[in-house]
Amino acid sequence: MHLEAVLWHALGRSRCLLAYFCCSSDIMPGKRPRANSESDAIDLVFKKLFALTDASKPAASITRNTLKELKRQLLSAEAEEEKSIHKAAEDFTLEEAVMDFGLVYAPTLRDPLKHQWDIEALPDITTFQPSACLAQLVVYLASLRQSRLNRGRSNASVHGIATDGLTYVFVTITHEGILKESRLFSLVHGLLSTVLGCLQYILETTMAMCPNLMPERRAFKTSEELEAEGDDPIYVDDSPHLDSDDEECY
Repeated sequence: MHLEAVLWHALGRSRCLLAYFCCSSDIMPGKRPRANSESDAIDLVFKKLFALTDASKPAASITRNTLKELKRQLLSAEAEEEKSIHKAAEDFTLEEAVMDFGLVYAPTLRDPLKHQWDIEALPDITTFQPSACLAQLVVYLASLRQSRLNRGRSNASVHGIATDGLTYVFVTITHEGILKESRLFSLVHGLLSTVLGCLQYILETTMAMCPNLMPERRAFKTSEELEAEGDDPIYVDDSPHLDSDDEECY
């Protein structure tokens, strides 16, 4: 067989070889393969290709230098892929979550003369204190928003709460990607009514976005129809920033 045909045949089979390495039984199902698995597969493929050039007279259009350059390009592409961000939600800082998900951070106004939690207002304060709890909450909310956008929801805004049971911080991400954070409300300081008001706001807003939760509609729909109207599970594959080890969140 002509050497050029042999090499192209081998290159075609290399995809199968790489796929075999990525799907090998020693890799746990649902886990992303280790970075060096693909490198080892590429090395093995090119060892066989180099062996072909040693055993045969190289064609004019394909030489060892050509193969070396192709190997360099493949490994460079793999290195670029490794640079992309893949990590667990708890590993994000709040600044990273805002930047990596393309959000615009905007904490709420803290003017005591105004409503204590005006989540729809456009605030003029742009500084915040990062928190591991808040950062992880923002990552999950951003993933939920991205999942809703991917499914074509007309309103993809999401709300969340960071709390230790005594203090509460309310967070929202609007449909447009504006991240807003309330000030800290402490039950110890007598702000129970404010916290309950914020919780009521979130529940009413969320229910208005989910028509399948309306009692009058439930009476005329089967459980299968109601389930079909609800949100699908949030797959982290909706976002390129999260590690697939997280699998899915509900």
